[in-house]
Amino acid sequence: MAIDLSESMASAAKLAAEIRKKRVANQIQQVTNSELSGFDHMAYVPPPSEENKTYKSLKLQAIQIRSLLGKGGSTINDIRRRSGSDIKIHHPPSEPEGTISIVGNAELAQTIIAQHLAFKGCPMTK
Repeated sequence: MAIDLSESMASAAKLAAEIRKKRVANQIQQVTNSELSGFDHMAYVPPPSEENKTYKSLKLQAIQIRSLLGKGGSTINDIRRRSGSDIKIHHPPSEPEGTISIVGNAELAQTIIAQHLAFKGCPMTK
């Protein structure tokens, strides 16, 4: 006695595909709503001209640097894009503090960094 399971398997595969599709859509929505939610109102800023370039160095705690980096560097890359600045992070993993170097529109980059850190609960100290 042979049982034909092809219809059941096709229906199960279709259901699994729909579930995967919904799960991916939910994950995308969560990422959109979490990491960069404080920056949605800020427009992209082109890199500053040579005469408007400034340099600034910030000293931050390790927890602040980890928050600033974001998952896979997504947060710092977004801040770079929005400020139009070149931002470098100097932080040996074993050290309690690190340094952030900003070249470009340093004031705007520092403002965005300060807003992000305050949003994440680890504000910059003056």
